[in-house]
Amino acid sequence: MDDRADVPEPAAAANSAVVGRRTRMPRMAWLVVAVGLAVLVEWAVTARIGTPSAASGPGPGVNRPAAAFDLQTLDGQRVALRDFAGRPLVVNFWASWCPPCREEAPLLVELARRAPNGLALVGVLYQDSPDAARKFAAEFSVTYPTLLDPDGRTAIDYGLTGIPETFFIDRSGVIRGHQVGALTQADLDAKLQTIVGP
Repeated sequence: MDDRADVPEPAAAANSAVVGRRTRMPRMAWLVVAVGLAVLVEWAVTARIGTPSAASGPGPGVNRPAAAFDLQTLDGQRVALRDFAGRPLVVNFWASWCPPCREEAPLLVELARRAPNGLALVGVLYQDSPDAARKFAAEFSVTYPTLLDPDGRTAIDYGLTGIPETFFIDRSGVIRGHQVGALTQADLDAKLQTIVGP
C-alpha cells in the first residue's frame, strides 16, 4: 500500500474548501456593493426632490439676469421670457410625481389668482409627461401656463438642483430670489417682496 495515496485526499478537501470560499466571497462582495449602491441611489433621489431645509442661501443666479427661454405650453402656445418684460415673474420647476410639488401647488394657484402688482407665474415641467401634467393641473385647478422643457435645456440654464425649485425675477429680468424645496407661505411672502414690493 502506498502512503502517498492517502495524502492527497485531505489536501484535495482543503483545496476545495478554499475554492468554495473564493467563489462565495465575491458573491458576498457583490451583494454589499449592490446594497450600497441602492442606498446611494435612494439618497440621491430623495436629495434631488428638495426639502424646505435646503432653501437657505441666495441660490444660483441670484442678482444675475434670468436665462432666456422660449418654450411650448401644454396648449401648444409659445411662451418666452421676453413676453414678461417689465413684469415681475415667478418661474417654478415642478413634476407631478414630486410630493413637495403637490404640497406647494395650492400656494402657487392662489398666487396666480391674486397676481399682485402685475406679477406673472409660469411652471416649467421637469422630467414628466404632458399627460401627467394635465392631470395635475386639473386636480389643482392650475390656471398659469405650464411650459414643456423636453430636452431639459431650461432646467440646465437655470442651474436646477432639484424640484420643486422656484426663481423670482424682477421687472428688469434679474433673478432676485431662489427657493429649493416646497414653498411655504412665509417663504413665498419673503421672496415676493424682492420682486413686487409690499
